[in-house]
Amino acid sequence: MTDPSQVNARVNTGSLPARVPDTSGAAQTARAASEQARETTTRLTTGSRVDVQVKAVQQSGDLEVRLRTQGEGTQRGQWSQTMRVGVTDSLRPALLDALRTLAAGQGRGGMLSAEVVSLTPRVMLRLMHSDGEGAPGTKAWFNAQLRNHLPGARQLSTTFADWTRGLREAGVDRGAPSPLAHQRELTQLVKQVLERLASPRELTDPARLAESLRNSGIWLEALLARAGSQQGLSLDADLKAQLLRLAGKVRLQQGPDLPAAGADRLAHLSASLSREVDGMLKQLVTLQLQNAENGPDQQRWTVELPFQTSAGLLTLDADIQREAEQEADQGEHWSMQIRLDLPVLGPLLIRLGLRDNRLHASLVAEQGASAALLRERLPELRAQLEGRDIEIASLHAREGRTERKPPARAPLLREQA
Repeated sequence: MTDPSQVNARVNTGSLPARVPDTSGAAQTARAASEQARETTTRLTTGSRVDVQVKAVQQSGDLEVRLRTQGEGTQRGQWSQTMRVGVTDSLRPALLDALRTLAAGQGRGGMLSAEVVSLTPRVMLRLMHSDGEGAPGTKAWFNAQLRNHLPGARQLSTTFADWTRGLREAGVDRGAPSPLAHQRELTQLVKQVLERLASPRELTDPARLAESLRNSGIWLEALLARAGSQQGLSLDADLKAQLLRLAGKVRLQQGPDLPAAGADRLAHLSASLSREVDGMLKQLVTLQLQNAENGPDQQRWTVELPFQTSAGLLTLDADIQREAEQEADQGEHWSMQIRLDLPVLGPLLIRLGLRDNRLHASLVAEQGASAALLRERLPELRAQLEGRDIEIASLHAREGRTERKPPARAPLLREQA
């Protein structure tokens, strides 16, 4: 940000008007504020605690904040000028979206606490979660965030399928020109998002599957925190990052120089696309909230991963959990539930458990014929798994229900007025 004293110095160069207003007092005040801000930054030390007023949240994950050092008891330093800081990966991913809301309606009660973890090459903070009711990280905070995001959330696969169908009907795949340059740019951005979705080949290759999961959008903020210290880390393929970029482009497409009919058509397209992108972002934030709510001692992740097939767009819906209590002399204990709705087999639930380096696998199909077909192919599946040096403890298939039970939580609607 520009130092007010430097602005004043530039104004006073060159020819002066006949009557020069007395700005010495204002200049002194500005210089004092600037010096005070620099002094506040200088007083920061690694490990010190600061109060934080969030002014803005950048797309990169950086925060524009004002800082105030915390002293003994009730003593506090002076507020700094607005400065840009980074946050560490201890920040829960969904918290950044809550901080955007906090920055938009910053009030006296919106102050956060943080610890300074680094001063060079820039200030890095680790946000501290207070224990007050409704503070970030508390149960009340999670429930409030879910009430805010869940009602407007849109399933990723459903929206992407609508986009694919819309592009096909508009003739984009055949290279038909769009009547408006602005509309053509939005259409191209949508097409790029769809082209970056995973394929079945990627999901059946262990290394590429791991990459697809990493780019699912639910770890964006953690990846952003690593990007500051890890050279060459690209976030272009991250789904949430792509949707945030698309949302930014949609907001910029105002079309002021278009004819009335073209402007109306673009405004309708932008409004519809904005609602859809916002709904998918809320879906990703909801997944992040569910993952963050478990806490650091309970490692559990819920992932929604759309992928393209020759039969259309499908979704891999996965719950991954690492059991917390494990004996030191035993291997890691992992469990995973994967839900798929395939064109031939219909809804499937695949339960996988890894205990003592041995795999327990159960395949559940809602259709009886699909369950029978899976049972017939179990020997072939066992041979393929053993060919990858996986020791099978159990493997079976049956008919049953596949839907996920909704987690128990506070009601989304408050009964009081």
